[in-house]
Amino acid sequence: MKKGLGFLIAFLVLFSAFASAEVMDTKLFNIFVEPVQDKIIDKDKDFAEFYIKIENRFTEPETFKFAFLDPPNWKEQILPNPNDRELRIMPGDTGTFHFYVRPSRAVDGVHPVSAILRSEVTGITFRKGFHIQYGEKETPAVMTPPEPDMEVSASVPAKMDPRNPYTVVVNIKNNNERFLENVSVTLDSTNIKDTTSVDVDPDESKGISFAVLFNKDLPPQKDSLHVVVAYQGQTFHDEYHNFEVVEYLPPFDIDVDVQKKLWKRYRTVTITNDGNTEKSDVVRMETSLRERLFSSSVPKYKLVKEEDRQFMTWDVTLAQGASTEIKIKTNYRWLFWIILAILLYFAYLIKKLNPVVVKKKFKSIKKQHGAVSEMAVAIFLKNTSDKPVTNIRVIERITKMVALKGDSFEGSMHPTKMHAHGSEGTIIEYRFAELGPGDERIITYKAFSKLHIFGVITIKPTVVEFKKKSGATMKSRSNQISIQTEAPEERKPSHEKHESHHRVHEVAHKK
Repeated sequence: MKKGLGFLIAFLVLFSAFASAEVMDTKLFNIFVEPVQDKIIDKDKDFAEFYIKIENRFTEPETFKFAFLDPPNWKEQILPNPNDRELRIMPGDTGTFHFYVRPSRAVDGVHPVSAILRSEVTGITFRKGFHIQYGEKETPAVMTPPEPDMEVSASVPAKMDPRNPYTVVVNIKNNNERFLENVSVTLDSTNIKDTTSVDVDPDESKGISFAVLFNKDLPPQKDSLHVVVAYQGQTFHDEYHNFEVVEYLPPFDIDVDVQKKLWKRYRTVTITNDGNTEKSDVVRMETSLRERLFSSSVPKYKLVKEEDRQFMTWDVTLAQGASTEIKIKTNYRWLFWIILAILLYFAYLIKKLNPVVVKKKFKSIKKQHGAVSEMAVAIFLKNTSDKPVTNIRVIERITKMVALKGDSFEGSMHPTKMHAHGSEGTIIEYRFAELGPGDERIITYKAFSKLHIFGVITIKPTVVEFKKKSGATMKSRSNQISIQTEAPEERKPSHEKHESHHRVHEVAHKK
């Protein structure tokens, strides 16, 4: 009997010390309980009364929320305003919750009770404990909390595109007044793996959201998501939810790289399948008749016509993420050779039609004081055909700026006619009967300037008339020739000459 009394006294002393000032000390916050009245003797009238003080050691303002009491059969009333359940505490300051406590139901004895406080900034949940004696009995009360009871459902999208984000939601409803701490929620499938722990308040409904992100290259497939919700070793939800990763087949990504060289163009077409499964499609590029005639490709293209448009097409099949290349070469050098061949052909025809080629050039030029005083002109005639030409008449027009003299035709064929013309100057004419196949004739003459000529002197083209063996009369023309003479030096004004002469005399006088 004495041992039992001694044990009770020791318990009361320890309990009194615990209840008088229990302190929770953290790096950020200092939380302690100050009891005003920790006994409820008259169950109909009495209330327990407490202060919970929170010292903010954080460097930022903090807001604390008084969540509830645990066990949930103990009910609090915040003073002075029951709805004022939050405290905003500045750095270094202390905030206080003042509240009454009564149980909705309880047995006699000393009850451990915890206040659940939450930091709105840090998200930390604090459990602050204290004791209340209910009734006359001063020994610990024995009260069994209600069994956990919850309802769980899960929402899983039936089809998911791997390029897009999705959300899986697990809903938990707490069906009684028991505080459910650290409820485990686990998701598990081939492509989704996630787990978390949550607290569920008494009679609370809570939705837990899981973000689902796939690799965008994930191939289409069917999967099953295993959702498990457990609390203190007891499983409350264990279900499989089927879903499907769908295929997506965007158009092929096509990149064209162009390299140009002289009369050539090389195109490399890179085709990529950005989808998550194999894709077959027709790749086409618009073309024209001209381009197509000078183009080739590896692999070979097929030509498709749509109304007035033409397309080079290829059938392409690519696995997920695969790429391939098409090489297109457009070679316009063939066009160059064709044009050159045509020009050569026309030159041949011209040669056949007009066999006499006439060229003219200055043979020699003499100048006096930078001006042209005399020039010798040579005219070259050649029969380029394999047949003779007859009745040849050569007409040369000489500008009025020069004149002909008696010795102008020494060492060369003399003209058959020569006369002055009002606008052309002097016209001279040569005639000879025949020019055989491949034969060449050279005519030269000299012209003398009437005055010193400065500027451009031009001799007009020589005209040659002749008859082919067929009897057709034809004409050939030579080139036009010109010569540029030097400009005369500017004469100094007379007063400058006098000044220069005066300076010479001055120098002589000094000497």
